[in-house]
Amino acid sequence: MASESKGLPNIQELEELWFALQTEMTESGKIARFETDVISLDGGSSRQEVVRVGTFNLVSKEGYLAYNAEKGQVQPLGRQPDSHMVNDASSFMDATSGFNPFFVDPTRGTILGLLTAKATLSERYHAG
Repeated sequence: MASESKGLPNIQELEELWFALQTEMTESGKIARFETDVISLDGGSSRQEVVRVGTFNLVSKEGYLAYNAEKGQVQPLGRQPDSHMVNDASSFMDATSGFNPFFVDPTRGTILGLLTAKATLSERYHAG
């Protein structure tokens, strides 16, 4: 295996690495629309149209989704972020061209996780 090699990489290996990095960078700037199985929070599954924004976000009509790399599954967030963000994501799904507002999480899910973990006004009220 190349990763276990103790020597320096040869020219072909460096060119392959450069090509792989170039391909990943190009794909991260693309928006792709496709259908996939989305696992619901109750364990069911449904086929949905999904839009992938670069390597940053997955969205469907219902809002933001997360890719679980361990299970190889797409699933909704446990709780969606604020409604204006979800509404923009839903509008983004309907767009076919032009500029459209959309909240991108450049941390690949970390910021969305923090937004969904914060307490709502009702939760703060009940917590006292």
